[in-house]
Amino acid sequence: MGRILNLQRQFTYEQIKQLGNALSRPPRNLTPERLWDAYAQLETDKVRGAGVQKLLTDIISLVRFAMGETEVLEPYSVSVEEKFQQWVGGKGFSSQQVMWLEKIKEYIITSVRIEAEDLQEMPQEAFQGNQLFGNDLIGILDELNEVLAA
Repeated sequence: MGRILNLQRQFTYEQIKQLGNALSRPPRNLTPERLWDAYAQLETDKVRGAGVQKLLTDIISLVRFAMGETEVLEPYSVSVEEKFQQWVGGKGFSSQQVMWLEKIKEYIITSVRIEAEDLQEMPQEAFQGNQLFGNDLIGILDELNEVLAA
């Protein structure tokens, strides 16, 4: 079980994209939406998120549910949001810091994780992050990846 959890922390967007592509090829012709709908029909009381925008990162939720690591199938964005609220609530960040962290959380929801290199593609966020967190910025990003993608 520990090994599986360790592998999950190492998911990359590229790996999720590859899995999505593999599932969609014949003879399976599956999409995350089709898998989600199938689980919704089989286990109605354990599936949440009907009508929620489905993202490719929802494959993470599907894998964890299929492996029995979570009891409820819910969109990846919901689990990341819950983890984020728990994490940020005990940190004592300023409102400006929280607003910036919310942007980073949204990036993680669609991209699985964030690296310092990713900020180079977002110059405004990189500048704000450096202003708000200084030398702690990389540590904050690492902690967010650990907490939210786990």
